[in-house]
Amino acid sequence: MSTKHSAVDFAGPARFHLALNVTDIDAATVFYGRLFDQAPTKVRTGYAKFEVDHPSLNLTLNQSNAQGAGALSHMGVQLKNTDQLVAVRTRLEALGLVKSVENEEVCCYAKQDKIWVNDPDGNAIEFFVVLEADSYSESDPAVKAAQKVGAGGCCG
Repeated sequence: MSTKHSAVDFAGPARFHLALNVTDIDAATVFYGRLFDQAPTKVRTGYAKFEVDHPSLNLTLNQSNAQGAGALSHMGVQLKNTDQLVAVRTRLEALGLVKSVENEEVCCYAKQDKIWVNDPDGNAIEFFVVLEADSYSESDPAVKAAQKVGAGGCCG
């Protein structure tokens, strides 16, 4: 039995929502304000919300005393081209936020250029552009090497 699903149209006002628990709401609010180059759209005690147009994102920060790492590996923003990545990198480097830069890295079976930043709680955020998609197999030496990187595996 086959079930056919129609595609959901996310081209309109749809916005991805991500809620993060943070240990210091003030530090996280400042960090994400700098990262997105905008003020939060709502701030309450222990809470901040950013409604970002590009990328279309509803990010909420929630003060939490939760200890230990959760299931989040990392967050990311896929950009359309290298020019966009260069512009983001230039802005974030000027703010002192860029932690590392990767060029022509094989990750998730594709060659990518990317930059990484970390929020005040250590959550990794990548900004990346895909240079070559689906051109690598599981047996490719570059894929095998990427999969062996740390316990987090590829792209982490």
